[in-house]
Amino acid sequence: METPDPLCAGLREQILERIDITYDNATSRALASSLPVTVQRSDMLDRELYGGPPEPLPTAEGDRQTDYRAGQLVYWPPGPGLAVYYEHAGPSVPGPGMVVLGTIDSGTDAFTGHDGSAEFTIGRAD
Repeated sequence: METPDPLCAGLREQILERIDITYDNATSRALASSLPVTVQRSDMLDRELYGGPPEPLPTAEGDRQTDYRAGQLVYWPPGPGLAVYYEHAGPSVPGPGMVVLGTIDSGTDAFTGHDGSAEFTIGRAD
C-alpha cells in the first residue's frame, strides 16, 4: 500500500470540513449522528475518492440515484462505501445506485491528481 501524501491529505481534510450534509434522508442522518468518522480512501476511476465507512449505513430504496455530479459526498450501499466525487467523468453509477449525503461547494480540485490513499475524518463544523 502506498504511503498517504500528507500535503494532499491536509488539503483534502480542510475541504472535507466544508461538506454540507443537508440531504434529509435516513442515510445522512445516520452519518451525521456518528460523526466524527474516519475513512481510508483511494482514488477510483479518476473521478472519486472512495473508501469504506466504519459500519454500514441505513438506506431507503427511494433515496437512491445513479446520476452524480462533482462535489457530492455519496454513500454506495453495495460496497458499502463513502465517496467524494471530484470530477464528472464516465457513465452513471450502476444499480442499485447511491444515496447523496452532502455537497462541497468549492475546492474539489484539491482531490485530483492523487494516486495514493488518504485518511479523512469527517466531523461536525464548530
